[in-house]
Amino acid sequence: GQADVKVIKYLEFVRRGGEALAGDLYLPADKPNAPCVIAIHGGAWQRGTPKSYARLGPYFAKHGIAVFAVTYRFAPKNLYPAAVHDARAAVQFMRAKGTEYGIDPNRLGVMGDSAGGHLAALVALVSELHRRGITIVAGTDGSGLELVRDVVRALPESERPQVLLMTAHATVESAIEAMKAGALEYLQKPFEVDELLALVRHALEHQRLRSERQYLIAERNEDFNHYGIVGRSRAIQEVVKTAKLVAQSRSTVLLTGETGTGKELVARAIH
Repeated sequence: GQADVKVIKYLEFVRRGGEALAGDLYLPADKPNAPCVIAIHGGAWQRGTPKSYARLGPYFAKHGIAVFAVTYRFAPKNLYPAAVHDARAAVQFMRAKGTEYGIDPNRLGVMGDSAGGHLAALVALVSELHRRGITIVAGTDGSGLELVRDVVRALPESERPQVLLMTAHATVESAIEAMKAGALEYLQKPFEVDELLALVRHALEHQRLRSERQYLIAERNEDFNHYGIVGRSRAIQEVVKTAKLVAQSRSTVLLTGETGTGKELVARAIH
């Protein structure tokens, strides 16, 4: 019920030329350090209202995910810069002030419907949200596939966000093409909110596993950066330290030790 959700209406996140930009914040009532999604409305880039998330916001909040549905400026002759700066300001606001509202500033994401999906993807890229393990929900129609390709071209796989492509023009061929282009999931509109929530959770888990994998690979590489000498004990660290010292000398070095203790590895490291 509504008791499971706390709603803060018209929360100002930035001022532009004396004008306040604000959004509606939907919070899980009893979940501290909740992840938060900045929700960007579509509507052909018109200066709209966050009311389009009046149903989705509470639904997400009931399931432990906060939603900050925001507004942005509409500039007919210069669409992207103003809108991107405004939506990015909402991300920066939650990074700085999120803890005051029970939000984990390290688990922020963006999503958008229709044209808002393009804006969400752009904001995620310029805000480097993807490097914080955040999922992009790209709610786009005809040009959605091109957006996926742009994201893939712009970033290496290790830094790429998870992209969920929503479209009202779904075919088997377009779904296959979206997956090949780099989308994690493909969702046809109209859809049930439960379907979207399941995909968001899947994407978050996918990103978590990828982050863990990258950490383990980095840790392994650190272990192997001494020409294959692996170990964290004090004795091994002393061997590595000594090898580095003698490697700077032109003197002949004699290595002694039983068979299989790693003399060849140390010799290779010194050489």
